[in-house]
Amino acid sequence: MINEILDFPKERRKTFFFCLFFLALAIRLCAIFFYTLFPTPKAGINADYEYGIIARAIADGIGYSMSIAKPDNSHISQSIINYWPTANQTPFFPYFLSFFYSFSEGPIAFFLIRIIHAVFSALTCIIMYLIALRLIHYKAAFVLGILCSFYPLFVSIMIRIVPETFFTFWISLTILFLFFLKDDPSLRNIAITGLLMGITLLSSNVITPFLPFIGIWLFLNLKGVLHNKLLKICLVFSIAILVIAPWLVRNYLVFNKFPLLKSTAGLNLWLGNNPSSSGTFFSKGGEDLFDVITKKFPEGFKLSEVEQDAIFYREAIDYIKANPFNYLKLVIKRFYYFWWFPPDEFVTGSTTSYKKLMTVPYTVILILCIMGIFNIMRENWRGCLLIIALMLSISLMYSLFVVGHLRYRVPVEPYVLLFASQAIFLFVQQFVKICTSHEKIKTRHDFKK
Repeated sequence: MINEILDFPKERRKTFFFCLFFLALAIRLCAIFFYTLFPTPKAGINADYEYGIIARAIADGIGYSMSIAKPDNSHISQSIINYWPTANQTPFFPYFLSFFYSFSEGPIAFFLIRIIHAVFSALTCIIMYLIALRLIHYKAAFVLGILCSFYPLFVSIMIRIVPETFFTFWISLTILFLFFLKDDPSLRNIAITGLLMGITLLSSNVITPFLPFIGIWLFLNLKGVLHNKLLKICLVFSIAILVIAPWLVRNYLVFNKFPLLKSTAGLNLWLGNNPSSSGTFFSKGGEDLFDVITKKFPEGFKLSEVEQDAIFYREAIDYIKANPFNYLKLVIKRFYYFWWFPPDEFVTGSTTSYKKLMTVPYTVILILCIMGIFNIMRENWRGCLLIIALMLSISLMYSLFVVGHLRYRVPVEPYVLLFASQAIFLFVQQFVKICTSHEKIKTRHDFKK
């Protein structure tokens, strides 16, 4: 029975392709309607954080700006006194939100945003299936598609008003077209790959450390003479730069600093590296570090965004220089937190709940992922290296700065499931062989009788 389910012919794979999309979409739409109709507090679910502040400013005609709040004697923000231009977040998601906020900021806007999230999250399942077809056995790709459709983290993050659903989609589409480009380095594939890389950067700058690996991987895998390879690689990166150029130019004109994708490098470095840092957004004593900031740097709010970030950067660098071994310990600890879970006192309640639910399943998935990596490396190490470079570059980026939000892991978990799917397929294959051999032995035994 298991063998019949997995061993469908090639012509039926297209049917599975469409069934997978509608399955994933149906699961996500059910989750949306559940969260919309079920009478529970929506404050945490509907929180749109800095993205929403910027989006509302755009929708109100103020521009890509962040509100300046006036603190009282307790350092608690009481009122908005002005706006200033910001590069606090990369532009894709705030502009996406601003489209909906331009006609509504109520439940209807959140509902429509989640519907779009559901579509893109379901499309990501299809893209991962296509990536898996190029890396692993099509039966393992089948397993991956099903896992991505039902995986709790992908469904839950799609409900929240955060950019990871889009970021995961753009990364996966970029990876897919890198494989297309390797097989067919046409001008069309070069242009699309460069375009996707640029859009991904405008969704989140944490992909930046992955870019050199893309260049190296293309150099190793593109066919042709040296100068031809370099020309194609340069074209890909040139198109990506053209895509992000308007944002870089805008930031240079506003902040006199170039290049600048985000203005929070210093802040994030300080959040993860200060005397009371736990490696997450909470101090060793469990206090929210953003509350610590308002007490420690009350005068800093009078400075520009870039000047504030420079102060945080200097403070963090001074701490790292004075405590290099502690910084190394924090980097290792954050790497562990990224791939596992931080202690309960250093994360939000929703992360703690998810941790209780998924500790055992996620442990199994990680073990299967490692087994799958070793197996695929023997058969397709070139393709495998690109995926591993993506996973390590993003995790190391957060390890150097700050971790703590479970959603940071969302863009790399599809590839964890990809490798795990290969291991699951191998176990199922062995199980089927054992069952088949037992049936043959039994048949022979009955025949002799």
